[in-house]
Amino acid sequence: MTLLQPTDVPSRAGINNAITTEIAAHASTTDPNGPHYDSGWIDIPLRANRQASGEVPRYRRIGRQVFLRGRVAKTDATNFAANVQDTIGDLPAGFRPNPLTMWAIAGSTGTNSGGRFWVTTAGEIIMQPQNATPNMSVATTFLNN
Repeated sequence: MTLLQPTDVPSRAGINNAITTEIAAHASTTDPNGPHYDSGWIDIPLRANRQASGEVPRYRRIGRQVFLRGRVAKTDATNFAANVQDTIGDLPAGFRPNPLTMWAIAGSTGTNSGGRFWVTTAGEIIMQPQNATPNMSVATTFLNN
């Protein structure tokens, strides 16, 4: 049987350096290409004549997972038209889905006030309510490439 000698065991400083180096390599929240990147919540830049309605529209990315949430209304207080596509804002590169994907939306008029929204690969956020509604809510998550 061979016994360990004191010289066979790394120093406490060596162990601490190895742990610190490993954590830094795998847990970066500042490297946008890192697996643990966290952008924090960022306000979605809304198009002209669009504004937040209650919950501010925001996006966030953790690793490759992107989250969208918020509610949008027109600044002139008119309704979004039924079955009409409306580009309400834009997502920057690094936060866009690929390929284009659609999700459900909720309107504020009660019965039959749903619809759909999608984010193009160019970053446009487009909503299309089923019926006229004064505001629309979104909440989704997807993986970016």
